[in-house]
Amino acid sequence: MGGIRFQHGAAIGDGVHCFIMLDAGVNHNNDVGRAKELIRSAKAGGADAIKFQTYSAEEISTKKAARYWDPKLDTDGGGTQFEMFARVDDLPKKRILDSKSMPRNKGSFFLHPLSAWTAPDF
Repeated sequence: MGGIRFQHGAAIGDGVHCFIMLDAGVNHNNDVGRAKELIRSAKAGGADAIKFQTYSAEEISTKKAARYWDPKLDTDGGGTQFEMFARVDDLPKKRILDSKSMPRNKGSFFLHPLSAWTAPDF
């Protein structure tokens, strides 16, 4: 088989099924129970991996930058990028680490982007 085999056993390349990754982003809404439900749902839906965002607002935005998305979609009166990102960045990393073992036990695995300076250490 030409391609790549991940350390968790999944593979991509010729001769293997399409690798499916659910991008859960910050849809956990700072709730570990919701994060675990997203993991269970991803696996039940056939996903090979699930990806969560693991940033802090201070690492990815300034405190003054206006939101860059469509203001008509805002339901809370707008604000800054920092204010928006800060609403969903405080799911404690220790609790995410506890959740990271869950996908492997169910035959899938956990991904997170290297979107901040501290992400590689996470």
